[in-house]
Amino acid sequence: MKDKILGKSGAKVVIEEYLEGTEISVHAFCDGTLNPRLFPASQDHKRIYDNDKGPNTGAWERYLPCPE
Repeated sequence: MKDKILGKSGAKVVIEEYLEGTEISVHAFCDGTLNPRLFPASQDHKRIYDNDKGPNTGAWERYLPCPE
């Protein structure tokens, strides 16, 4: 923001304390051209135990398809 490398798109920042809803991730591979290949949306296990218990895993395990 300081160097304005993003132009007008970097003029504002919105900080949310909490966003309600389902979190998904979408990843893509790119070969250096304008032809990215998208993976299907996935979700990750944030916590090591069921029911959102235990320490954060760092999102090292993903699953798909995403539940509703």
